[in-house]
Amino acid sequence: AQLGGDQALRALAGTPKALLPVAGQPMLDHWWGYLSSNRAISEIFVVSNAIQYKHFERWATARQLPVNRVVNTGATAAGRGRGVLR
Repeated sequence: AQLGGDQALRALAGTPKALLPVAGQPMLDHWWGYLSSNRAISEIFVVSNAIQYKHFERWATARQLPVNRVVNTGATAAGRGRGVLR
Protein backbone atom coordinates (compact mmCIF):
# COMPACT_ATOMS: atom_id res chain seq x y z
CA ALA A 1 0.00 0.00 0.00
CA GLN A 2 1.23 3.47 -0.83
CA LEU A 3 1.12 6.11 1.84
CA GLY A 4 1.00 9.15 -0.42
CA GLY A 5 4.74 9.10 -1.09
CA ASP A 6 4.23 9.29 -4.84
CA GLN A 7 1.98 12.31 -4.42
CA ALA A 8 4.51 14.08 -2.21
CA LEU A 9 7.30 13.42 -4.70
CA ARG A 10 5.18 14.66 -7.60
CA ALA A 11 4.51 17.89 -5.71
CA LEU A 12 8.27 18.48 -5.56
CA ALA A 13 8.91 17.73 -9.24
CA GLY A 14 10.65 20.66 -10.90
CA THR A 15 11.65 22.21 -7.57
CA PRO A 16 15.28 23.38 -7.52
CA LYS A 17 17.43 21.32 -5.15
CA ALA A 18 18.14 24.35 -2.95
CA LEU A 19 14.41 24.77 -2.35
CA LEU A 20 13.71 21.15 -1.37
CA PRO A 21 12.47 20.88 2.22
CA VAL A 22 14.90 19.96 4.99
CA ALA A 23 13.54 19.89 8.56
CA GLY A 24 10.32 21.50 7.37
CA GLN A 25 11.74 24.40 5.39
CA PRO A 26 13.60 24.92 2.11
CA MET A 27 17.31 24.13 2.37
CA LEU A 28 18.02 27.67 1.15
CA ASP A 29 16.29 29.07 4.27
CA HIS A 30 18.87 27.29 6.43
CA TRP A 31 21.76 28.61 4.33
CA TRP A 32 20.35 32.14 4.15
CA GLY A 33 19.82 32.27 7.91
CA TYR A 34 23.35 31.11 8.64
CA LEU A 35 25.02 33.36 6.08
CA SER A 36 23.02 36.46 6.97
CA SER A 37 23.92 36.08 10.65
CA ASN A 38 27.64 36.00 9.81
CA ARG A 39 29.02 39.52 10.23
CA ALA A 40 31.94 38.82 7.88
CA ILE A 41 29.50 38.48 4.96
CA SER A 42 28.00 41.76 3.82
CA GLU A 43 26.06 40.71 0.70
CA ILE A 44 24.41 37.47 -0.37
CA PHE A 45 23.16 36.67 -3.87
CA VAL A 46 21.30 33.66 -5.22
CA VAL A 47 22.42 32.93 -8.79
CA SER A 48 20.00 30.97 -10.93
CA ASN A 49 19.51 30.00 -14.54
CA ALA A 50 16.48 31.25 -16.45
CA ILE A 51 14.72 27.89 -16.09
CA GLN A 52 14.67 27.97 -12.26
CA TYR A 53 14.64 31.75 -11.73
CA LYS A 54 10.90 32.10 -10.99
CA HIS A 55 11.18 29.55 -8.16
CA PHE A 56 13.90 31.60 -6.46
CA GLU A 57 12.14 34.89 -7.15
CA ARG A 58 8.99 33.57 -5.43
CA TRP A 59 11.13 32.27 -2.55
CA ALA A 60 12.71 35.72 -2.04
CA THR A 61 9.38 37.56 -2.34
CA ALA A 62 7.71 35.26 0.21
CA ARG A 63 10.48 36.11 2.68
CA GLN A 64 10.42 39.84 1.94
CA LEU A 65 13.98 39.66 0.67
CA PRO A 66 15.12 42.05 -2.06
CA VAL A 67 14.47 40.37 -5.41
CA ASN A 68 17.57 42.10 -6.77
CA ARG A 69 19.53 39.57 -4.67
CA VAL A 70 18.31 36.83 -7.04
CA VAL A 71 20.35 36.95 -10.23
CA ASN A 72 19.17 35.35 -13.48
CA THR A 73 22.08 34.22 -15.66
CA GLY A 74 19.80 33.87 -18.67
CA ALA A 75 20.92 30.28 -19.32
CA THR A 76 18.13 28.17 -20.77
CA ALA A 77 20.02 25.00 -21.67
CA ALA A 78 23.24 23.22 -20.81
CA GLY A 79 26.14 24.67 -22.78
CA ARG A 80 24.47 28.06 -23.25
CA GLY A 81 25.26 29.53 -19.87
CA ARG A 82 28.41 30.40 -18.01
CA GLY A 83 28.82 27.10 -16.23
CA VAL A 84 25.55 27.27 -14.29
CA LEU A 85 23.92 24.29 -16.00
CA ARG A 86 25.88 21.07 -16.33
